[in-house]
Amino acid sequence: MAKKISISLPDPTAEQVRQLAERGFEGNVSALIASLVDSEARRAQSLDAVAEWEAEHGEITPAELTEARARWLA
Repeated sequence: MAKKISISLPDPTAEQVRQLAERGFEGNVSALIASLVDSEARRAQSLDAVAEWEAEHGEITPAELTEARARWLA
């Protein structure tokens, strides 16, 4: 079920929202905002997971990041 909310944006930002919605969401501003919020929530959850892992195992090193990127791309 969808819940209607109201937000206020500066005019330039509101225009950017309308333009982005036209480009990828058939003009549906609500769908654009929902997609952006979902993406940000996933990003925040990922950062929380990394912080939790690092608290238990220590900071991820640059070498480990390089190895992880290589595995991801393989």
